Amino acid sequence: IIRCRLCRVIEDTFSIVICFKSENIVSDEPDSLLTWIINKNEWDEVKDEVLSGSFSLRINPDKLMILQ
Repeated sequence: IIRCRLCRVIEDTFSIVICFKSENIVSDEPDSLLTWIINKNEWDEVKDEVLSGSFSLRINPDKLMILQ
């Protein structure tokens, strides 16, 4: 479970892109930014909590894709 700080929300045609950082990261480096892409139906379920600015995210390791 990661405690997160919202940085940006981008609406795409069929999905929502949520850009955030772990609350433990104080760096402003672009590579410290995490991205969560969800469909618009899922967005409706989590929108209020995410837009509050601070939220918790539990990531299933099977669903995690690390890009370098």
